[in-house]
Amino acid sequence: RRSLVSRSDPVSVAVPRTGSVLTGEADVRSTPPQEALPADGQRELKPVSWPAIYLEMGKAKLSGLVTMTTAAGFALAVPVGVPVSLPMLAITCTGTGLAAMSASAFNQIMEVSNDSRMVRTSK
Repeated sequence: RRSLVSRSDPVSVAVPRTGSVLTGEADVRSTPPQEALPADGQRELKPVSWPAIYLEMGKAKLSGLVTMTTAAGFALAVPVGVPVSLPMLAITCTGTGLAAMSASAFNQIMEVSNDSRMVRTSK
């Protein structure tokens, strides 16, 4: 899995040392960034990187599997002898993909506090 932040970029990483993930108690230390960030703590994102960010936030691989399942269900629902409407299939798959990606992005935004307490997702 590729990350949008290269290893040379300055980042602050939280490393849990002790405590329980289940209770949310953790002793956390931060490694200082190698370079100073702007005063507001934000980096400028170039428009070239936006598609990669959208695909990562929307979990493109998982959303693609959901879309393929929808396409298979659409094809199986067509009666025998009736041709599959390709424009309708394209519209259905596009809508399903967009809905799945937006749900994944919304879930990541809503679960920040919970994910920061889990070892697997605390990055």
